[in-house]
Amino acid sequence: MTNNASYTQIAAKFGYLGTAQIYQWKKIYRNEGPNGLLSISKGRKPKMTNKRKKPTKKRSTKKKLTPEQNRLKQLEAE
Repeated sequence: MTNNASYTQIAAKFGYLGTAQIYQWKKIYRNEGPNGLLSISKGRKPKMTNKRKKPTKKRSTKKKLTPEQNRLKQLEAE
């Protein structure tokens, strides 16, 4: 900004391919000052969230037995 260099000159000097990023940085700097550039996060925003579905409770495959069936199983076990 102090040297009135063009975006392409700045991109060439610092090794950037595009000028759009430099334009965005300049816009942030004008609006928020130097501290605005510190809060920039790197990379793209994630498309998927980390929210996972809660696992459903598995139903037991055992059938509830009648008192008579419980007694028979107990006798068989003895």
